[in-house]
Amino acid sequence: MPRPKYQQDDKTAREKLIKAFWDSIEEMPYHKLTVLGISKKAGLNRNTFYYHYESIDDLAVKVVVETLMRDLPGILVSQLNLEEGDVVDSLLADKSLRERFDHVCLLAGKNSSPELQEMLKTAIADNWKSFLSIDMETFSYEGRLALEFCLGGVFSLLGLKADPEANPPIRDMFSTDFGKSILSTITRLTKG
Repeated sequence: MPRPKYQQDDKTAREKLIKAFWDSIEEMPYHKLTVLGISKKAGLNRNTFYYHYESIDDLAVKVVVETLMRDLPGILVSQLNLEEGDVVDSLLADKSLRERFDHVCLLAGKNSSPELQEMLKTAIADNWKSFLSIDMETFSYEGRLALEFCLGGVFSLLGLKADPEANPPIRDMFSTDFGKSILSTITRLTKG
């Protein structure tokens, strides 16, 4: 049987698998994801999955790295200095940006895995360190604690956003006072 022709407006097999991954992790815990389940959700067969990825873990890591390489962690950094409306308006106006934000929230949520969550935490922390010009070699113990504390708070908010029962409004997550408090805490302690 010949290979089906790719239509211009169709999603590629890879795009379908990525969408199926995000849809699946929204519905069930990461450890319950299967190649067969993702393939079926994508409307593809297992051979197509294995043509693109070696395993669920391979798919997850590649998708997460791609997500983290985009500008979303930068939004989490830039919200420390932007006015509240700027961040919220850009998230609400740009469907692609909002989708990527939702994906980051899923990574922090209860259906994620410890490995994926650690990748996200590291990416956000690295962005903050870069944004605030933090040299960890000269960073005080209190500064490290403050950074971890602030990171934990932001990470918890992201995880709550992925929980349909909690789902805090985006305006609350990006309030100017919250961002300024994080920035103030970290910068004050970097000087200590």
